[in-house]
Amino acid sequence: MRQRTGYFKRQILFVFLLTVLLIICLSDNGSGYTMNMPEVEPVVYFEHHLAEPGRPLKVETCGYMLGEKFTYRWKTDSKELETTEDCYIPDEGDLEQFITVTVSSDFHEDQTARVYCSRLPVLYLNTENGEAIDSREISKAAEVVLQGAGETAAYYYEGTAEVRGRGNTSWEEAKKPYKLKLAVRDGLLGMDMSKNWVLLANYNNSSLMRNKLFYDLAADMELDAPESFWVDLILNGEYAGNYQLCEQIDFGTVINLKEGILLELDEYYDEEMKFRSSKNQPVMLHKPVSDEQGKEAVLVVEKFVNVFEQAIDAPDFYVEYQGRQVHYSDLFDMDSLARYWVVNELFYNCDFMRKSVWFYIDPLGKAFMGPVWDNDWSSGNPPCEDWDRWATLWFDVEAQKEQWYRSLIKDPAFRKKAREVYWAYRDHIGEIAGEDGAIDRNYWLLYEAALSNDRLWKYGGGYEADVTLLRNWLTSRVEWLDRQFATEESLAESLLCPKTARSEI
Repeated sequence: MRQRTGYFKRQILFVFLLTVLLIICLSDNGSGYTMNMPEVEPVVYFEHHLAEPGRPLKVETCGYMLGEKFTYRWKTDSKELETTEDCYIPDEGDLEQFITVTVSSDFHEDQTARVYCSRLPVLYLNTENGEAIDSREISKAAEVVLQGAGETAAYYYEGTAEVRGRGNTSWEEAKKPYKLKLAVRDGLLGMDMSKNWVLLANYNNSSLMRNKLFYDLAADMELDAPESFWVDLILNGEYAGNYQLCEQIDFGTVINLKEGILLELDEYYDEEMKFRSSKNQPVMLHKPVSDEQGKEAVLVVEKFVNVFEQAIDAPDFYVEYQGRQVHYSDLFDMDSLARYWVVNELFYNCDFMRKSVWFYIDPLGKAFMGPVWDNDWSSGNPPCEDWDRWATLWFDVEAQKEQWYRSLIKDPAFRKKAREVYWAYRDHIGEIAGEDGAIDRNYWLLYEAALSNDRLWKYGGGYEADVTLLRNWLTSRVEWLDRQFATEESLAESLLCPKTARSEI
């Protein structure tokens, strides 16, 4: 009986194996006959997500039958490619174009894979149902894919997010800036972990460099500044231009503190928690955000700012506060005051002390200028053409009329500190526009991407003209500043006895 049971088991196993072999043969005999088995949607994709010159771009397949034969047709936006292999190595001529491969097979419809070729990271942003991002208030659900490049070539991110418009004046421009909120925190391209990110359009800044140069120099000067990377944006499958992917100002990311009071001086004056100081400065509170904590913080900060303003206007720069005599530097960190002033004066930022001016108060009750933000209208970009004037004295709109630095420059101690800051970081400052400096390095890094951006969003003379303007302007500016900061006497004379003044932009 046991022998019979073993025999039947061997027979069943033999029939099973024979059936499997028959299925394999029928599915691959070229007759076109296939068994009625569950359909698996075939997919083609690239082995590596990044497409850049010199890096092989190999096609992988999934969901096809064993032994199925393939043919490959490659093309870019401008031409058909000669290769018919499953791998293509992009060259310089493929930059700033989509590379597409179409895979044909014996028994399935053609499938395609598509990737954008760039020296820069590429951000693919696809909104649900391809909806337009047309509001700063209403967010749209989106899928996000970010591929690195250069030093971040190994980086890859894929996830979901909400995206909406951002900005004030910049939102009215043809090329829109965006705010991105990831579903899950991530340190995009190696930056600090966060859910909240900004895509700066840099529309009226054809060099694409002014904001990044500003942020990077501020960081070198030990000021709080956002980290950022240029990216090419592919929005709902279409090239949308070059953007600056940037950390959003907040505690724990740009500001290396877990908590505090985050404030902004801005003429738009459009936050719920806000006040106007004794010098008519439009101050808005961003953190804390709860109504109860926010209202209490506004009262505390309003008193603090008004006392600071009294101190900087006092003959000896002292004022009574909480039962004792305090110097303004006891309230506001002197180093941050001086460094913030120097970096804004270097770039001759026309929005300096007018809007997007951030400062914060730490848990110990001391205030710090920064993080730096918004440097589009600066360094030769009209109305900021003049390289031989002080922004502090020249620009005179809204809050600038009674801005803090018009009082601070009257203090010999502040001028001394500012002069120390300038010469301490003079090598960093001079390197920007110098030979093989930051502008030159960025020029070649951005070259193809910027020309591609120009074809879609050209502003003024375009990329090459604006880079030349920026380099020449900064060279002249640094030479002028060297003369002003030469001695304590030359700085005092330049600031306190200006030859010209300006009443409006």
